[in-house]
Amino acid sequence: MNTSLPKVQIVNGSTETSATFLLNGEDHTLGNSLRYVLMRHKNTVFCGYSMPHPSESVVNIRLQTQKKSATDESGDSAIEVFREGAQNLISVATLIGSAFDEALDAADTPPASLMKMDDETHVVTSKKKKSSQR
Repeated sequence: MNTSLPKVQIVNGSTETSATFLLNGEDHTLGNSLRYVLMRHKNTVFCGYSMPHPSESVVNIRLQTQKKSATDESGDSAIEVFREGAQNLISVATLIGSAFDEALDAADTPPASLMKMDDETHVVTSKKKKSSQR
């Protein structure tokens, strides 16, 4: 990844309600997740993403929004919708991470760092020595 490039770029030729964003250093994981969140915005008309080439870590996100009404010039710009969508995705990811951590803490199974897999049988066992039962 080229670290001199900004994480998010707006492609020249974008308008207020239509823009293409380049996400440098990203792949389908973020591209598809962000596309899904952006499509759920009430003013999104179209949103799609692509990766120009599998060996490049660049995601193109095309977003088109609509004005609130034909007579009203105000509305959510593509940049505002993109920013809101990114913030919503961060909130969802944080919530999922918290729920996962809580479930892991509540589970009886030890974390993966305390687990060991037998190479022959592929059975997972705990690295902790079990106390003998009498």
